[in-house]
Amino acid sequence: MAEERRPSKLILAILFAFVFLDVLGFSIVLPLLPFIVVKYNVNSAQIGWLVASNAIAQFVAAPVLGKLSDTFGRRRLLLLCAAGTFLSFGLLSQANTFEWVVMCRVFDGLLGGDISLAQTYISDITSDSYRTHGMGILGAALGLGFIFGPAIGATLSPNFDLAIYTSCALAFFNFWLIFIFLPESYKPNESKNELFPFRSVLLGIQNVSMRPILISRFAFGLILTSFETYIGLFLLHEFEFQPRSSGIVLTFFALIYAFSQSPRVVSRTQVYSEKQIIVGSFVSLFLANTLWAISGHPIVIILAIIPLSVGSGLVNPLLSSIISRLAGPNDRGGFLGLSASIGSLTRIVAPVLGGHMIDYFGNKGPPVLCALLSIVVAVYISRTLQK
Repeated sequence: MAEERRPSKLILAILFAFVFLDVLGFSIVLPLLPFIVVKYNVNSAQIGWLVASNAIAQFVAAPVLGKLSDTFGRRRLLLLCAAGTFLSFGLLSQANTFEWVVMCRVFDGLLGGDISLAQTYISDITSDSYRTHGMGILGAALGLGFIFGPAIGATLSPNFDLAIYTSCALAFFNFWLIFIFLPESYKPNESKNELFPFRSVLLGIQNVSMRPILISRFAFGLILTSFETYIGLFLLHEFEFQPRSSGIVLTFFALIYAFSQSPRVVSRTQVYSEKQIIVGSFVSLFLANTLWAISGHPIVIILAIIPLSVGSGLVNPLLSSIISRLAGPNDRGGFLGLSASIGSLTRIVAPVLGGHMIDYFGNKGPPVLCALLSIVVAVYISRTLQK
């Protein structure tokens, strides 16, 4: 029988704080970027590329950072990423051209493997039976960061420099939090590891067990990003919701999303198989997007958010847990980095694809597409996943 491994409460608290503060700093600045660069007389397309630049850089760099952690250890890479975030916000505070702002966002993306590295750390110190629980704690921290970050950013927004300095200070604190309190979780064998993740990518595509999980990760990312990107626009056009009202709707989603990844909820789902949870989650996403597509009243959107947030909250940590288990200890960082890269890719593809859907089919185009994608993936997983 495999040894039951659970992290100490102190380690869990440190990783929770690290992820929460990392996402908090990111989400303080992200909504303000269009307003920060408007003084440079940029057009909408340039602003779109600015927002996407960070995700593009993460798409390229996340698997590399993950594989480097398999070679040099998790703690060193976490410190590198925290230092990179601190430096990127410091440079952003001094930016005086649009190109400089883009460079800062790209630099932050290239060293933006913090979340996947924290997941890899959790995987190192937990047994299979407890891993989803640990991933759920990190997911809850991520959700809470996205709740409070935009609110803080809006409060500080009359002074953009103060918002950037706040994010910079959070990154500085995160660096020292890891440096002082977090021990190394993995002793790498440098002679048997590679620096770049090409092998991880090929194995992920070829591995019969890994392939449906990575496909699920891509589909889930598209569905979630489409909701986050276009629900505000939908509420504005269909119900004349202003930004504050739309923000309340997104906060409602984020609260349930975070709660769905809490240890209490995760422990109650362990009576079901992984296959049942994944299929059930995508069925929930299908129901949510169907309600969104047929909604004729704001209350229907509120009802749709419940299955959307619960399904998302259950499937997200589970997919990360399965990927880390299938990868094994020597390739865990590379595969979780690949998973993060797939998530970054969806943040690039979903806004573009959703925009075209709106142009051709109207405001209900994105939820219709996501509903179809959800049910297709649910059927695919039910037929391909072994358990």
